[in-house]
Amino acid sequence: MFGTGLLGWSESLRAQMRGMTRGGESERSKRVSRKKSSVAPVRMITPDVVDLPHEMDGNTKVFRLVAEPVKRKVVPWKTLEVWGYNGSCPGPTIQVTQGDRVRVIFENRLPESTSMHWHGLELPIEQDGVPWISQKPTAPGETFTYEFTVHQEGTFFYHAHSAMQEMMGLIGIFVAHPKEEFAPRVDHDYGIVLQEWAVLPSNSVPNSASMEFNWLTFNGVAAPVDDAVDRTIGQPGAIALS
Repeated sequence: MFGTGLLGWSESLRAQMRGMTRGGESERSKRVSRKKSSVAPVRMITPDVVDLPHEMDGNTKVFRLVAEPVKRKVVPWKTLEVWGYNGSCPGPTIQVTQGDRVRVIFENRLPESTSMHWHGLELPIEQDGVPWISQKPTAPGETFTYEFTVHQEGTFFYHAHSAMQEMMGLIGIFVAHPKEEFAPRVDHDYGIVLQEWAVLPSNSVPNSASMEFNWLTFNGVAAPVDDAVDRTIGQPGAIALS
């Protein structure tokens, strides 16, 4: 059985090699590469969550993120005491373009140490934000600067990488737009962060050790005040759920 499996695998590999063109590019890749548009990609809309602004330092986009306690009104009669970034939970949306050099100046205003992990991005390990593996955790009142070049394209997210901190709300969307948009072109691109919370009726602080969730929020709010879903109904476009 083992030998048969290896034989089948080698035949499959040879078939793939035969499908490569002389220049080393597969026929499928050639078809995809031709489906490019000359129009700039559509920026992502994250209803109820703002974009994180940036400054330019030469050719580097400089963002500033602050992790801090946040009071988030999820419905008119319920406010949660959570953690977020720049006064928002989920954190503001970071939008860059493939090939950009990015610098994020991160400040910790939480009562405990934390770090920033860039989920799905291919980075040097020292920029990956995993406590005690790629960096020393950023203590309360301290700052840490992350800097890297974005080689990929797609929808990713950033989040804390310490125990239970994501359960307190420390997450946000990171979008890397392609240099050239793929065709057919979408009219809208929506990003929605789904978060579940375990909060007792008489309490406002989520129980980060519980998985008996009783609140579901879309970009930090719940029905009837959220418009994250309403704005996407009937609209031709793409929806990214995190």
